[in-house]
Amino acid sequence: MRHLVWIACAWCAGAAAQTSVPLAHFLQPPAGDFIAELMSERLWRLTPSASPLHDDSDVERLSLVDPTNMYTELAPLSERTMDATWRAAWTSLGQRGFAMPLPQTQAIFRWDLGLTRARPGIEMPPLRHVEELGKPWVAANIIKAGVDRDLFVQARLLAGPGNGLIAANLALAGQLLREKIEAAQASGEIYAGLWSAPLEHMVAARRAHALSAVETSYLMRLLENELSSSRDRPLSVYGSRAVPTAVRVARAAAAYRSENYTAPYPCSDDGAFVPGVASTSLADTESAFCFTDMIDRRVLAWYGAALRDDLAAKLEDPEVMVSAVGPLIEAIDRLRPAWLGAFVGDTQDASLDTDIVAATVGRELVWQGRISAEAQAALEELAVDRMCRGSAL
Repeated sequence: MRHLVWIACAWCAGAAAQTSVPLAHFLQPPAGDFIAELMSERLWRLTPSASPLHDDSDVERLSLVDPTNMYTELAPLSERTMDATWRAAWTSLGQRGFAMPLPQTQAIFRWDLGLTRARPGIEMPPLRHVEELGKPWVAANIIKAGVDRDLFVQARLLAGPGNGLIAANLALAGQLLREKIEAAQASGEIYAGLWSAPLEHMVAARRAHALSAVETSYLMRLLENELSSSRDRPLSVYGSRAVPTAVRVARAAAAYRSENYTAPYPCSDDGAFVPGVASTSLADTESAFCFTDMIDRRVLAWYGAALRDDLAAKLEDPEVMVSAVGPLIEAIDRLRPAWLGAFVGDTQDASLDTDIVAATVGRELVWQGRISAEAQAALEELAVDRMCRGSAL
């Protein structure tokens, strides 16, 4: 079994020798929005000319042993790479009630930028209540998606056979509604503006396509709002730090896809890819992927391409669109996170790019009065430039 380490990253101009932090020390990043604290420290008095989270290609190059390898190991970094703003952000995070060892901030940084995998018992906590869903490398994707077992099963039923990519959106939308309702009940907010009927009908469904078009539209708008936001995420239903919403959908889709694999399997039970069986390129869609051994960014890229192809085929098929699944397909096709603006196509796959993340987080910080409007305007320009460059590739 390959040597496993948990590393995370920060950058400073004088970074030199680096030592690894043993993975076993920091399996699960705790709660706390470290990226927001870091940006606040770096932007309060500055108008950025580059992302305060550093260039995305540099993030990958310094975080991954081989960014071109889909199953690459993570590169070891150390506390010595942290600058003064990083340590100030760590102090500020502690003052907000999220005290933690300094290396844990690195774990959060990597986790929130999609630079971790989903191997059972390593990045993911011990499997509970999901073993019956199949192999450990299927269950681990469900856990990282943070979707309850009943909603995972019901979304599969509601979307109909062969629609795992569609079901992933429905499963997470239902999960988000459940989380919001439970949070409102816990805080005593009786009238929280939430419509519980779609969740109730989703759980009670006994046949495909049982939700109304209005219920489907409501769930997809809820999902769209979360895809547009960078609000600090609570722990998932499985006790681990929640990943970004787009990753949650992608991991759910990966679980649906991989539960249908037949032997020889692309993953071993510890979540590692099997050479000669697992696909080693996103372009190779004929072979099976070992999603648990892929970082979130690569799973998101796979999902984005697969969903676009799937939607394009379904939208051009009159029989599909007049069927009961048609309204759900149309609702998913209309999903447009706020940060995407008028951009279309594979631009949406860039949601974890540091320029996009910085602009999305920055909007929250402006509302909180923690960075200036001028700084946020500069972040928006950087994000638009990134999307223009991406759409031209």
